[in-house]
Amino acid sequence: MLAPAFPHPGAVAAAPRPNELIDSNSVSALRSEWDAIQALFVDDPRTAIVRADELLVRAFIVVSNAIARDRAWIPTGPGALSVAGQLHDRPRSP
Repeated sequence: MLAPAFPHPGAVAAAPRPNELIDSNSVSALRSEWDAIQALFVDDPRTAIVRADELLVRAFIVVSNAIARDRAWIPTGPGALSVAGQLHDRPRSP
C-alpha cells in the first residue's frame, strides 16, 4: 500500500513560499504518490483507481486547507479592500 502524502487529512507540511498556495514538500509528496499510482495501474488497475481516488481526496483537502489559511489573513470589515480594490467605507466626493 502507498504511504499517504500526509499523516492525516488536515495536515500541511510547512508554510509555502510567497506566491505559492501549497508548499513544495506537499506538492512533491502528492506527485510522488501519483507517480506510484500510475506505475501500479499496469499490474493492478482496480487498486490504482481506488488509490487515485483517495489521492484526489487528499489533494482536495490540502488545497482547501491552504485556501482557508490564506483567507484567514484577508482583511474584512470597514475599510477593507473590496474585490475591485476600492475601499468599502471610503467617503464619497460631494
